[in-house]
Amino acid sequence: MKKNTQTLKSMLLLFVGSFGILYLFFQILNQNYQKQMDASINRLTYTNQMLSELGNSIQNCQNALLSYSQNPTGKGEDFSSYNESTDFIFQCTSLLQKEFTQNKNCLLYSRVINQINEAQQDFVAEHLYPYSGSLESFESLRSIRLIFSEMNEAYARFMSSYLDYSYEKWTFIQKDFQKFKNLQFIIWGLVTFCYVTTLFFSFRNILEKSESEKELLHQKELLNEAHCQMLQMQINPHFLFNTLNLIVHTIQSGETRTAARLVKSTADLLRSSLAITQLQIPLKQELKLLKLYLIIFQERYQGRISIELSIQETLPSLLIPPFIIQPLIENSLKHGLKDTLQGSRICISIKDYEKYALLTVTDNGDGANSDLLFQILRGNISGIGIRNIYERLHRLYPQKDVMEIWTTPGKGTSVRIKLYKENPHEYSDC
Repeated sequence: MKKNTQTLKSMLLLFVGSFGILYLFFQILNQNYQKQMDASINRLTYTNQMLSELGNSIQNCQNALLSYSQNPTGKGEDFSSYNESTDFIFQCTSLLQKEFTQNKNCLLYSRVINQINEAQQDFVAEHLYPYSGSLESFESLRSIRLIFSEMNEAYARFMSSYLDYSYEKWTFIQKDFQKFKNLQFIIWGLVTFCYVTTLFFSFRNILEKSESEKELLHQKELLNEAHCQMLQMQINPHFLFNTLNLIVHTIQSGETRTAARLVKSTADLLRSSLAITQLQIPLKQELKLLKLYLIIFQERYQGRISIELSIQETLPSLLIPPFIIQPLIENSLKHGLKDTLQGSRICISIKDYEKYALLTVTDNGDGANSDLLFQILRGNISGIGIRNIYERLHRLYPQKDVMEIWTTPGKGTSVRIKLYKENPHEYSDC
């Protein structure tokens, strides 16, 4: 599940990162397009301003020339203003001709204005000499007004053509911008659809995989539980076989009362053990089973072997595998104490630690052969006790150090089992 979560997080980070890069790309594209559109708008604004100044210059030129023609000797400033306006008209028409190379009407009227300006300049040079007193006033004024009437008419048509041109230009800019926005909207829609679809199917695949893994985990847990229960059930016949042999031997010896007590204790032990279906039981329940077992044990060995119990009072609710202590006692009897029962001692202790409780079963026998113990754990030698406990512990707890066996020839054997407090099913590899 953690792996699936990590995969989903990585996928989300990848999608967010790529989405961010795509967004940044479109932002740069928008900025470039906006700059181009601003340049086109500024060009229209500049052209409009230039046409407005051209109209003002034509009007100023006309007014200055009429004023000068009425009094050529006393108004040199009017003639200078006329020359400046005329030069500016030439400059404007020259720039506008370059601007309207793609528009025939605007180009035509800019040239017409330029030619009329040249014509009126030639007329002034021929009939109106600066600061001279000779002037045919009536004819000159009439000609000047006629020239500027033609220029104003050309300017009016120029403005009309320019308004049509600017409207088409502005409409084109708006349509082009709208196309760009629509294209962006379509691209963003497709990208978002692809991202959402990919994310949806990826998330669904992860969920399906997670469900499959959960189902597989559940099947493995059931299989593991069944195997543990099978191992657990092996203990009962093992105890029953030993106890029945003891009862038969007691009856044969004529100790009927002792045999009756053994039968009752054995029945109580079997009844309690058959009622256990869990893989783990509270420690206090295991101790009750142990006491029933020790009743049989004492009858069996008649006080030749002492059992010492040392269990901390803080551990009654600790969950442990059932029937885990009795096989260890049987193992001590079989491998360590089989030759010297008199004065033998088996110590059972359970100590509380932070993460686990340490179960220790120690005897003072001759000690078992280390190679023999290794072969038993490997399953190479038949035997239910140690091997059974070893398999059950490793199916319940993932820790590798859950069981240790220390043996010293002539000094005894010590089996140490770490009973971890965490729920083993949360950490099991199954």
